[in-house]
Amino acid sequence: MRWGNSSSVEAYDRVNLTIEADNPMTARAWERAFGEVRQRAMDENVTWLPKPELLDGNKARLTIRPEAAGDRKVILTVYQANYTVTIHNAASLVE
Repeated sequence: MRWGNSSSVEAYDRVNLTIEADNPMTARAWERAFGEVRQRAMDENVTWLPKPELLDGNKARLTIRPEAAGDRKVILTVYQANYTVTIHNAASLVE
């Protein structure tokens, strides 16, 4: 994985993280991953993270929205990353 040199930081009232997957199975995997994030947040007494949503069969969404009290914001830092996957000795796995 290579990280980009630049990042951006912004403050928002709400952030929707939506993954559009190639198939429903992958979307459900993302929904489960988002659910695990929510559970970890609850373990740390963050109770305002809503349950992830499965949309249109191939989309999963996690909404991050602070409690209504006060002027809280979601601080979002975006880093660009490129992933490369290489398979070595794949022929030895096929029999």
